[in-house]
Amino acid sequence: MPRIKSQIARLKTNQRDNVVNKTRKSQLKTAIKKFEAVLATNNKDEILKATKQVESVIDSTARTGTIHRNKASRTKSRIQKQINKIMGAK
Repeated sequence: MPRIKSQIARLKTNQRDNVVNKTRKSQLKTAIKKFEAVLATNNKDEILKATKQVESVIDSTARTGTIHRNKASRTKSRIQKQINKIMGAK
């Protein structure tokens, strides 16, 4: 355990941030799994609605710094590729 006052404060901050980041990552993973479940139904209206929701979660997770913006972009790109495959777009 740290003895320096600033390090004690930093430890508390790190622990709090760790909990917040775990929560956000969990929400992101859950949103992606829900999207993949909707994707399996082949219902185009549902897929488009789910896409907006999952991309919103991805963007907010990247905006807060929990994931890197390039990872967010890559994830959204992979999602769009899956949608294009199902929708028949090129």
